[in-house]
Order: sequence, then C-alpha cells, then structure tokens
Amino acid sequence: MSQQPNWGFYVQAAESPTLDEPWRELRWGEKQKNLQYAQKYMPEKDDIRYLRVLLYGPVGAGKSSFINSVSNVLRGRMTIPALASATTSDQSFTKKYETHKLIKGRGTSKTFYPVVFNDIMGLEDGDRRGVHADDIKLALRGHVKEGHK
Repeated sequence: MSQQPNWGFYVQAAESPTLDEPWRELRWGEKQKNLQYAQKYMPEKDDIRYLRVLLYGPVGAGKSSFINSVSNVLRGRMTIPALASATTSDQSFTKKYETHKLIKGRGTSKTFYPVVFNDIMGLEDGDRRGVHADDIKLALRGHVKEGHK
C-alpha cells in the first residue's frame, strides 16, 4: 500500500456552489439547426452590415485561435484566417489591428458572414508593451485603421 507524502499541510478542495447547475442548457443534438441559424443570420436593421466582435485579453489567451475555431466550424473545414502562435510567450504574437471577415461557402464568390472579428495585440505588463486601454476604447468606437500597429 503506497502512502501519500506528508507535506505538512492539508488542502481540502472546496466544491463550488456556482457550478452545481449548468448556467445554460445545451442541446447537443441540434448541431445542424444551430449551424444553419449562424449561416443564415442577418442583423435586424438593414443599415447594419456586420456585427463587430473585438477580441482583447492577455497574451496567449487564445484570441486569434478563437477566430480560427469559429471559421472552422462555420466553413466545415480547417481554415486559418488569423495567424496564431503555438508557443507560450510574454509578448503578443499579433502585432497589428486586423479585421477578419469569414467567407461563406467555397469557390470564387466572395460573400461573407455578417459577423466580423477584430483582432488586436494582447495585454502585456509595462507601459511600452502590448495594447493600451486607450487603443481598446478607440477600437470599440471604430476609430482604429486596419493594419494599425
């Protein structure tokens, strides 16, 4: 019989009352219905062409990878619209503000989903590194040019 090492302390894992019940019910058998909803979605107001989703967060949080995952699901195949780093670092891999439009279907017709993702540098420690809070505010207002570094 093996004994567990005695490290001089005992930590009891407390159960989280927050996770006792799901925060929403998912109907996993409705994948096609949900995918069809996303593929046919259009904003309610005619003057709105795209819903813009600004992704921001710490370096390595998966902002660019999230864009790629959404694209993969919607297009039904592997796509890489947003370059992402495969290594962990304390510096942002994404260096410029970039809008990612997701193409519908395959072929030469350039129709896009009405949702676009804006990808920016990650939040980093220090004043002269990463995206700054003022840049995020400007991006939310639509006052950042495509490709801004």
